[in-house]
Amino acid sequence: MTVWSELQRCIGLRMQEAVQSGLSLASWLRSLEQVRPLDVVYGTKGGRARATFVPEAVCDHSGRLVRINPTDCTVPSAFDVGLPLGALAALQGMASALEAL
Repeated sequence: MTVWSELQRCIGLRMQEAVQSGLSLASWLRSLEQVRPLDVVYGTKGGRARATFVPEAVCDHSGRLVRINPTDCTVPSAFDVGLPLGALAALQGMASALEAL
């Protein structure tokens, strides 16, 4: 379920589109490599295909990940940051650290 939520959030898929997205992954990869919009075909309202764009921030792999999660804050890289905190505590801590600069 988490992957579907991320697809919905990152590229604006509706739930049914996200659930059926596995049928489109190969063509979406080709579109991303060619910097073209993604064609959403499966699960669309009325069965009509539509295009969606992936925001630049999602495609830009030079950014770093900050994962805030009290139970699982693992991150894929030593350059990323995992905070084993709830959202409010983490944001308050980051605000305090920034104010101290």
